[in-house]
Amino acid sequence: MPGMSNDISKEYHVFVTSDTDRQLELQFKSDSGVEYIVTFTKDGENTFMVFLESRPGQPAFDSRVMKTVCSILEKFIQENNCAVYYVIEHRDMRQRQRSKAFKFSYEKSKNKDSFIHREKTSFYNGIEYILGVFYLAGDPNGNEFEGLIEI
Repeated sequence: MPGMSNDISKEYHVFVTSDTDRQLELQFKSDSGVEYIVTFTKDGENTFMVFLESRPGQPAFDSRVMKTVCSILEKFIQENNCAVYYVIEHRDMRQRQRSKAFKFSYEKSKNKDSFIHREKTSFYNGIEYILGVFYLAGDPNGNEFEGLIEI
C-alpha cells in the first residue's frame, strides 16, 4: 500500500495500525480518550475512499481532531498523488455538523491552496448523504475525481 511518512504528529500523535496492498489504517487518541481510526481503502488506480471512525461513544467537539484528520488527508494525497473521497451517512442526524466541522478545518488549513475540495449533498432512497472529494490542485484528473461524488 502506498505509505505515509511519520512526520504528521503536529496535532495528535498518529500511528499506523494496519498497512496492506489495498488498505492503510491509522489511529490516534484525543485528550478526551476517544480513539479515532482513519482508513484509506484503494478504490482505483489513484483513488482511495477514506473512512473515519470513533470509539468509544460520542466524541466531544475537539478542533485538534479535525486538524489532525486534515493533516492526515493532506499528507496522504501529497505522498501518493491521488484523490481521496468520503461519504458522510445519515446515521445519527449529525452529518451536517460533521460536514461543517470538516469544511471549517479545511478552510483553516495552511495548505488549502494546494488542494481542491468539493462536497455535495445527495439523496438516495430518501436518505441524505454528504459526499466529498480531495485532490491536488492542478491534477489533470480533476474532472474524473469530481465524478467520484456523483450518485
